[in-house]
Amino acid sequence: MAAKKRCPPPWITTFADLMALLVVFFVMLFAFSSLDAEKYRLAAESIRAAFGPQLTEGERSPSPSPIDFDGGSPVDPSVLEDMMDAIPDPMDQITQDLQEQLEQELGEGLLEVERQDESVLIRFPEKAAFPSGSADVNESFLPILDTVAGVLAGQGGTIRVSGHTDDVPIDTERFRSNWELSTARATEVVHLLMDAAPINSERFIAQGHADTRPLVPNTTGDNRARNRRVDVFITGLEEFVRAPDEPVPAPEALDAPEPPLQVN
Repeated sequence: MAAKKRCPPPWITTFADLMALLVVFFVMLFAFSSLDAEKYRLAAESIRAAFGPQLTEGERSPSPSPIDFDGGSPVDPSVLEDMMDAIPDPMDQITQDLQEQLEQELGEGLLEVERQDESVLIRFPEKAAFPSGSADVNESFLPILDTVAGVLAGQGGTIRVSGHTDDVPIDTERFRSNWELSTARATEVVHLLMDAAPINSERFIAQGHADTRPLVPNTTGDNRARNRRVDVFITGLEEFVRAPDEPVPAPEALDAPEPPLQVN
């Protein structure tokens, strides 16, 4: 009588497939962990040449490179910080250019330039820029706007122009309230800046705040004079430039600037 042939258990095929996959997995891990030493050295030398000190032929670096792929020297955090500090900040450049080119006007109090956290503030007091109750810029102030426009044209970012008044109400044939006056002044500054230099109009936001955002309480004549102003904020680093033949995106597709003209 022939012996009965024994069949392998049904799970053995699945188990064998799993073991084969594990072997392949560990082989791949080993392959990825094995580096070509020569290619590694060439990559390290290339990065040292780009970020390290420039040496003549035959010279050796007097200090360890901040990036060392051979494990000979650790990364020096202070060196990396110095490298980051060496990258120029466009906002600092705008502030420096304005302060250098308008040094005399700044000393006379005709405008203020202040570097803030992520922006640059340019402040035009009413007494220097506008006649009382008017949105027409003084002729003597136009050269200052020309200089400011020249600096802004060479940099990127959003330019937000905000008009402000004191709490004394106005009711004239042209301006029925301080809202109209503050908005008209902001719009006038926008137009003059665009006329003075080739600045993309999409970078501008014009706002009128009336007396809702005073710098100081409107309790004295000096305080009211300080509150009557136009503030120009330069924020962001991107330049809103579109090719001439590129279609204008639908409003819902824009996630950046607010509408070009608004009254808050």
